[in-house]
Amino acid sequence: MIQGNLGKWKNISKLEPLLYFGEISYELLSTKSYEKYMLSTLNVRLLIEEIRDVIVGVEEGTITYGSLPPLIDELKFMLREDAIVPKIIGHIGVEYYLQLRFDHLQLIELKSTIEKLHIDLNKNLKYFETVKSLLSAAVTQNTNKKDIEKLAKAFYIELINYGYHKRYIYFVIKNFFFSGNWPKEINDISQINQFVNIFKLEKKSYEVIFRGERSSFLKLKGSVENLGLKIIDNFESCKGKYFQLDKFIENSTQKDVLIQVELEAYDETSAKEIAEESIEYITDVYAYFQHKKRPAWNDEVIVINKHEERAIHLFVKDEINEGHENKIIFNEKSQQLLHKIMTSYKSTKDYKFKRGLELHGMAMNTRYIENQFLNLWSIFETMFLNNEKDKILKLCNVLIPFICKEYISKILFDLYSNLVDYNPDIKVIVENCKLGSSVEEKLAAIIIQENSSAYRRIEEEIIHYPLLQNRLKWIKSNITSSEKLYELVERYRQKIEWHIKRMYRARNFMLHEGKVFSNIHLLVDNLHSYIDSVINQLWSFMIKNDTTAIDHISIEVDMRYSYHIRRLKEAMAQKKEITLDNFKDLLFSDQFEK
Repeated sequence: MIQGNLGKWKNISKLEPLLYFGEISYELLSTKSYEKYMLSTLNVRLLIEEIRDVIVGVEEGTITYGSLPPLIDELKFMLREDAIVPKIIGHIGVEYYLQLRFDHLQLIELKSTIEKLHIDLNKNLKYFETVKSLLSAAVTQNTNKKDIEKLAKAFYIELINYGYHKRYIYFVIKNFFFSGNWPKEINDISQINQFVNIFKLEKKSYEVIFRGERSSFLKLKGSVENLGLKIIDNFESCKGKYFQLDKFIENSTQKDVLIQVELEAYDETSAKEIAEESIEYITDVYAYFQHKKRPAWNDEVIVINKHEERAIHLFVKDEINEGHENKIIFNEKSQQLLHKIMTSYKSTKDYKFKRGLELHGMAMNTRYIENQFLNLWSIFETMFLNNEKDKILKLCNVLIPFICKEYISKILFDLYSNLVDYNPDIKVIVENCKLGSSVEEKLAAIIIQENSSAYRRIEEEIIHYPLLQNRLKWIKSNITSSEKLYELVERYRQKIEWHIKRMYRARNFMLHEGKVFSNIHLLVDNLHSYIDSVINQLWSFMIKNDTTAIDHISIEVDMRYSYHIRRLKEAMAQKKEITLDNFKDLLFSDQFEK
């Protein structure tokens, strides 16, 4: 969670819904967000797109029919949560889809039903325009924070899947609400309309200029113009119009040529990525016919917006989850264990972990998002699969306990970190709590004691931070009731299961059909977060127990996670409230003893 600069905000007390939207937007698009608060990979409209693709795969025999029931369950869940679809097809239409027994339909009937819903939501950009309208209304009419957050997520998912780049959206959010010169002031709740109307789904014309090695690219000069590319060896012809391009050319050498790509895109960063794809294609073809390394091009790039006649200087960077922080502290013992793991070939288990780390390093070092995804996903298959026939069932059974274990603890630690980052004085308030040993336990005890002076002081310290206020209230409402706590944990487990299966489908589509999902960047962000969570727990257990047996650690994790779920179910059946007497057992029983 990042709080932006509020220097341009005037009369904040009357603009709280707009400020909340700005803050939740900043968090959703930031690479530094905790995995739970990252942007989701899809909304209802995009889930329907995925179901259509899977139906086609089932028809062609490349996907089993068993892939459909979980998707239909997810669709029903999302239809119950979605505020946009009822505005388009009405509540009667939503009820119709919720009541259908999809598992009893013939495939042709299922296809027809899904196709109708797809047409209803996509005609004249209906879903996108309805999201914009509802989002503006939710902010201006001060709707509850939960609705604003849901609509914000749906809005940004739409933008990314239509072709806006996540990095560009983040830049717009930051500049509009917290730092840029336009607008000069945020002083009216209706300025939400100014913001959403920045994104008009109108493509612009761009020229993207790279610098590549002369000897190879000159051989392609006469062959690439039909692809919208141009190889330029006369630099003087490009000078004089844009300062950034002139400086770019000055840094070129006699060993370089300029590679110009003309295209249409929604923003500069997307234009850069589309241009890269074109260069990747021609260099792959070149490498195939020459049987050599493909020609290299520089990480610097100039992107020219032809409509606005301006140029910007970008760098080709690894986009992969830049802000994710690894919580493992490397002490002397862990360094020794790392050396043992990286150098030992004595057992398959050691090798699997070593190979997993190698795949992670390969993912971090490649600029290609598809390779990032495949390398990251391969970590799971390498570490946890042997010769199982039903790979996805085995992976779900192994990964869900790793990812879901200590879920409540992670939420509380994230809240604590954000509170302390916002106001360091809160650290003292939490540490002075006598109940609990960790900061998560101490903070939970304070929250459960709603009327305590410590809780009231924390509330007072964050009075001007609507997002943090809402997060504190949301956590309090969920950790003081065993029923709500179990529902929270179970809902998270179900979403993780759906998500793991989605990633597996994305992997299969890439490998077997050459198709890349439009939400691949969001999938990579979430997959990388899961990878780090699993590796951190493996590493932590290895350090404490001096073992590298991944299958043994998996059993331990599953035992602890299963015990926690049983305890929550028992407490819910008995309608127990969570109190200072039982909160450690009900909130933290999935942790390993420290």
